[in-house]
Amino acid sequence: MRVELAEQRISFPPQCTCCGEPANADHSIASAKKGTQNSIAREWHFPMCEQCHIHLGIYQNGSRMAGVSLGLGVLCAFVMISWWAIVGGILLAFAAAYWAQSKAEASQRPTCATTRAPVTFVIWQGTFQLFNIQSDVYATAFLRENASKAVNLSSEAPTASAGTNADLTRQSVH
Repeated sequence: MRVELAEQRISFPPQCTCCGEPANADHSIASAKKGTQNSIAREWHFPMCEQCHIHLGIYQNGSRMAGVSLGLGVLCAFVMISWWAIVGGILLAFAAAYWAQSKAEASQRPTCATTRAPVTFVIWQGTFQLFNIQSDVYATAFLRENASKAVNLSSEAPTASAGTNADLTRQSVH
């Protein structure tokens, strides 16, 4: 679910962004903009439990291995002038990605929303932040924590009357 907030100070519910369990670690997400004189970076630390932090790390390391395997296959193809090296690199990349996905899934809880990053930072402009949150449970809690800052709520937003900041605020008060 996409969540857009119009504020730089954001509150984070103390639960894991992936499974909803109490958080004891965090997951950093960042975005950078290059200006004319220097680049500006924005980073947020979303709460996460240790088990989800581990399966996210497994998935990310496997993705890196897949990229390196593919790169090595292309490099070997240029050096050896062989299409078999590219085929080998592609097969190795698929194997690494499959292995990472399988290992990450095996370390998940049944309540986990994803093996990948549970929250991504889509874009920011001034005080507007746009996040993509995979877990409906966390998205609901995050919107309740930041009800007065939410803008452009989508039809998929978890509200009783699908619509406005006032509706979300009323829902979070009860």
